[in-house]
Amino acid sequence: MKVQSQIVRMKCDLTNQEFFIPAKSIESFQYRYASTILSSQGDTYGDSPLTLFDFNSPCCKPNDKCTAISRTNNLSWVEIYMGQSMRIDSTKLKERIRKRIASHKIEDEKKGRECEDNDYVDVDWVMERFYSSNLTCPHCNQIYGLTTSSMNTFSIDRINDSFAHTKSNCVVSCRICNISKQKL
Repeated sequence: MKVQSQIVRMKCDLTNQEFFIPAKSIESFQYRYASTILSSQGDTYGDSPLTLFDFNSPCCKPNDKCTAISRTNNLSWVEIYMGQSMRIDSTKLKERIRKRIASHKIEDEKKGRECEDNDYVDVDWVMERFYSSNLTCPHCNQIYGLTTSSMNTFSIDRINDSFAHTKSNCVVSCRICNISKQKL
């Protein structure tokens, strides 16, 4: 499988919920050591660890759980990941972007940085930048995260700090670069 972008938009058939998965996670499934429940049909993983992710997801059906566990001949090697979901819910992501933009708008108004509403950054503009940049910071070329739990989450960075957060004056970068620039 060849993935062109750093993120892949998916939709759960059961809940109709849209979410994003880092492309690196999907690309790893082409390797022998990482497989899906369905691609492992008939395989047995003897005496090797088996980690099951998103076990509590509504997309993971009971039959899939049984199939996944039955891939091993040693149940003591089965690890069930119960931590934070590895998926990124697009509704929550868009809400986080909306809040960030609202915060920037308040700050821009306080500082007297004027802008027409149609030129101000918006959720669609930010989402498009995620896709076109492949989640890569234009300053340091490192991949930035989309969640608040990411060590280096995304940031809406003004090119010229004298002007408002307009589409022509902003890039989506990593938070570390944006904060570092402010300290200079």
